[in-house]
Amino acid sequence: MSRLIITIGRQYGSGGKEIGKKLAKRLAIPFYGKEELMKLYPLRKKTLTKPKPIAKLYSLEPKDCYTIGEITEKFLVNESTVYLHIRKYSIPTRQIGNFVYVPKKEIDNLYKGVKR
Repeated sequence: MSRLIITIGRQYGSGGKEIGKKLAKRLAIPFYGKEELMKLYPLRKKTLTKPKPIAKLYSLEPKDCYTIGEITEKFLVNESTVYLHIRKYSIPTRQIGNFVYVPKKEIDNLYKGVKR
């Protein structure tokens, strides 16, 4: 059993609903507009409570971040190793000009046992 389904995309005021009704009549198929579909398949009610905002875990402002060069000097780690760890642990970065900034909190936590 095959079903014929025709959808008509339209803009408001273009007469698409009337065209759809005439086409359905000519093809002898039922017509379902927005109102009929809403009666058959009502939408779920929206929740009244607003979603809780996600707490900001870190700041990417330069004053709260290390540059990659500062990390390599402070923790005696190769630059490529720093970038590898940033990707591996999904640490956010921010580039301003030629400098890449990484949150101090994340880096201090990552390299807390490294000698300086």
